[in-house]
Amino acid sequence: MSDDHIEERFNRIFFERIPPAIAHGFTDEQIAAVRTAFAGERWDGHRFDFRGTLPLPGGRWYYVLVAGPDRRGAKRRRKTRRAPLRRAFGFALSAFVFLWFAVLLGYVFLPKGFFAGP
Repeated sequence: MSDDHIEERFNRIFFERIPPAIAHGFTDEQIAAVRTAFAGERWDGHRFDFRGTLPLPGGRWYYVLVAGPDRRGAKRRRKTRRAPLRRAFGFALSAFVFLWFAVLLGYVFLPKGFFAGP
């Protein structure tokens, strides 16, 4: 993504989310400070980005499923390394969620008699 594209996107999003009367009151120095504060925040770099909302009883729920290569530096990856027990728990939890999601998709998309016995 080019720097020009990032600059355009920042200006568009920033000025859409702030009331016009307030947005035009910012000085160039203040806008530069906000831009610097949020410079590391990029949400569009995932190869797989699946987002949406589900209408459920009690309100709508927002879900996000993102995946992509780990682009963190080696120093940061070492800093976030987990203990073996914690890593095993994370793997087991991920496997459980994946299997639950697969069963849910199967239940929704497979024919109704598929899960019934003979």
